[in-house]
Amino acid sequence: MGVFAPVVQSLIDTGLTGKTIVHHCFNLCLHGGETIRGASTYNKYNANPYSMVIASIGPGGGILCRHLETERDMNSYDSTCRRLYKFLVSSEEAATAL
Repeated sequence: MGVFAPVVQSLIDTGLTGKTIVHHCFNLCLHGGETIRGASTYNKYNANPYSMVIASIGPGGGILCRHLETERDMNSYDSTCRRLYKFLVSSEEAATAL
């Protein structure tokens, strides 16, 4: 999803370690998969990808990911989703201010 590319670039720009960036990318892939699964389940193939992503995350984390088995993995996933949410909200506010 093209929505995630600017987020990954911002992770790189913040100076995070490669290992941390890889973890965030893995979690973004999980979130993207769950978002696509939801679109397929509810026949929302024509929905705006940005709208689908922003609707599935919030300040508390992301939608339930069925592939995560441990609390540690779920916390990591939610951390990435919170970071994604903050990025998208701040980008939206910046675009609106222009």
